[in-house]
Amino acid sequence: MELDTVVVGAGAAGIGAGLALQKAARRFVILEARDRVGGRAWTESTSLGFPIDHGGQFLHSGDINPLVTVARTAGFHVPETPEDWTASSNAAPLLDDTGIRQLAHASKAFFGKLGRIDLDRPDQPVAALLPRSRWRPLLHAVMTFISGATPARASSADLAADSNTDIDLPIREGLGALVAHLARGLPVHTATPVTEIDWSRAGVRVTSTTGTLRCKHVLVTVPTNVLASGAIAFTPALPAAKQTAIAQLPQGVNEKVFVPLSGALIDGENVNAYSSVSSEDACHLQIQPFGRPCVMGYFGAEAAQEIVRLGDAGASDLLRSRLADVYGSASAKRVGNGIVTQWAQDPYALGAYSYALPGERAARDVLAEPLADRLYFAGEATYPAHYATVHGAFMSGQACVATLPAP
Repeated sequence: MELDTVVVGAGAAGIGAGLALQKAARRFVILEARDRVGGRAWTESTSLGFPIDHGGQFLHSGDINPLVTVARTAGFHVPETPEDWTASSNAAPLLDDTGIRQLAHASKAFFGKLGRIDLDRPDQPVAALLPRSRWRPLLHAVMTFISGATPARASSADLAADSNTDIDLPIREGLGALVAHLARGLPVHTATPVTEIDWSRAGVRVTSTTGTLRCKHVLVTVPTNVLASGAIAFTPALPAAKQTAIAQLPQGVNEKVFVPLSGALIDGENVNAYSSVSSEDACHLQIQPFGRPCVMGYFGAEAAQEIVRLGDAGASDLLRSRLADVYGSASAKRVGNGIVTQWAQDPYALGAYSYALPGERAARDVLAEPLADRLYFAGEATYPAHYATVHGAFMSGQACVATLPAP
């Protein structure tokens, strides 16, 4: 029996698509290259003895994010209070009251300028909006957390078009655990990398390492860097406009370092801080999330590439040093060796999440366009209002299924 749809990838987009296909009673399967579901949303509990999210961690835009209700209904613990990402609050351990006020003013002015961009005027890189003040290095670092790229490479119009509401909610059990939960009951074939998609005629052929399937439609949800790598061959080759759109939406590099603590480092839980207010390579620190004895350091762009080169031991040493810069040398005695994520080296990710190059915001719509009513594309990179998020990926999969021709 010929399948109606083959979904390539069991990340949030593929799972969102799968749930929509299941609801519509379509005949479909999901082919996933990894031996697990979730894609760039992955929770594991082995490394530190409790859940940590290697990738996606927060339900962003929590006041409008459909996954918040889904998570709570399924019994996941989602706090009512969002994380505090305000620059002045995160930098408080390093600044006096005057510095906090000045940083708050500079941050508000910068993000206000970003939010007021006229999308009908020529685009410019985010770097052009950064202030010429002592706060420029820190705001540079913050933008690498957001896009995974240096501000010189990221489109300010793309960021301005984002619908993020700044309500960021963590999940005690892990966001990756929620995505895996949603996949239960779906026909997912793991450890099945797709190597070729022949969409030259009706009756599309999808070839994987385990064989070939025929279907009416293929829904591709893999990340843009993976598409650009040629890991999946398309016959015929993707049109030039599609290939250009993929190149205009690269994935940034963001990595995390997790280190265990022996005893509390500071009072409280879910404490956020910056490692520096004067360095473009500053990292973001999350201390004792949900009261657990660990610290997560978040790095972007070149700083993320550097911690990957350092490996687990070297990255742990670096994070220990960054903590000492904020909380004093005595803090290092409480910090053990941990792990560093490796998303940029993962062949099925090759990066964190997408950003648009300056002037290329429209590439998201081009990437999302179907080809010949056979080849469809979903994923966070195709969803302009909520790109670079798990819920954006999930919603893109569901929206894509809604465009499929009637069976």
